[in-house]
Amino acid sequence: MAGRHGPRLSLILLIGAAITGLTVGAAFLIVVLVTSSYETRLVDEFRNKIQATGAEISADIDSRQRLVRQRLSQLAQDNGIRVPLMLDVDFQLAERLAHYHDNPKGVTFFIRKGTGDKLFRSDTAGGPLEEE
Repeated sequence: MAGRHGPRLSLILLIGAAITGLTVGAAFLIVVLVTSSYETRLVDEFRNKIQATGAEISADIDSRQRLVRQRLSQLAQDNGIRVPLMLDVDFQLAERLAHYHDNPKGVTFFIRKGTGDKLFRSDTAGGPLEEE
């Protein structure tokens, strides 16, 4: 009797092992495909976010740079600065230059008087800074 069930049992075991092997292989393949797809989507999402953030920062920097250039142009054309420079009136120059400080925020403008050592900064009202 044992001989009669031997080949039948090994056939059942072989079929069971084959089904188990195919199931495990299919599950492994699905896991690999899903993980690969997920990783690709994560990387793409990260790149898109970085590009969007970079574009936003670049636009902010360009806007700020335009604002500083406009303000510098106003400063260069301001007679309240040009006249005291020509007449050598330091206090009026420093006082007028102080109006330009922190507008736009975080920007300090400098004016060097001729080729001399006098350097005026928009954040120091009251007179020139002496070079050391």
